[in-house]
Amino acid sequence: MLPKEKRLRDTKDFKRVYVRGSFFSGKYLTINYLINKTHLTRVGVVAGKKVSAKAVERNKVKRRAREAVHALYEKLPAGYDIIVNIKKEAKSASVADLGKDLAGLIGKVDKR
Repeated sequence: MLPKEKRLRDTKDFKRVYVRGSFFSGKYLTINYLINKTHLTRVGVVAGKKVSAKAVERNKVKRRAREAVHALYEKLPAGYDIIVNIKKEAKSASVADLGKDLAGLIGKVDKR
């Protein structure tokens, strides 16, 4: 798990990223991102009810996605707020699959 200062936790921060930020979509994930005014990159992971009606399944997918984010955190560009939205296709994906998808999306953010 990422430390508190590296996580997006406040509702207003999520809304700011959704309203003012940009996004990229992959096979399993969609990321919304926005430059912040700090040197840290903060990450939030979201799984809506479209992923699954059962909270147990949503939490399982979120744990996998957080593990992928944790493994790739050092490769994230500095100074961004990033929201990782999980798609319903991710229910059957492994951590490695989520990591590959996330790495490709991060590469697109880095080029911008």
